[in-house]
Amino acid sequence: MNSAEYDLLVEDIRADGVRVPITLYEGKILDGRHRYKAAKKCSAKLTDLIFTTLPPLADPLAFVVGANLHRRHLNESQRAMIAATVAKMKRGDNQHTPEPAVDTAKAAKMLNVSEKSVTRARAVVDKGSDELQALVLSGKAKLGAVEDIVNNVPKEQQAQSWKDKKMASQRRQRPTRNSLT
Repeated sequence: MNSAEYDLLVEDIRADGVRVPITLYEGKILDGRHRYKAAKKCSAKLTDLIFTTLPPLADPLAFVVGANLHRRHLNESQRAMIAATVAKMKRGDNQHTPEPAVDTAKAAKMLNVSEKSVTRARAVVDKGSDELQALVLSGKAKLGAVEDIVNNVPKEQQAQSWKDKKMASQRRQRPTRNSLT
């Protein structure tokens, strides 16, 4: 959530209170940390907040994925990156990781992407620079656009390679004098 979105959330909660419950799991916030922080920022009393607890047999990871997948407008590349991260998690990486860890097929299904997309995203997660991973996760780049760089360029040179690729693409898109006549 960017700062403008957060400020809107604060104002919405100030005006109408917390309307979507904050979900707890094992006494910790599982879903709703932005709502909780925004409520605290506008001095809402804890008694005014709406809390709910995840049922004992519910899968916390599936709950979070399901709740956020529909709330955020993620493209296929972003969902594949999240699925690759989920499929890579081991018990202890996150207190909510179920045992055993989620395999690629289940992660793909949870995030409504193909297993091939998750495998491609896994390469970006494993071999990609922080900058390229952030570009895909933010929706500013697609997996296909960074895949060749991740697979063929050393990690420390990937950000520059991406910039060079973008510059070359922009030059190709600019109209020339001859194309205007």
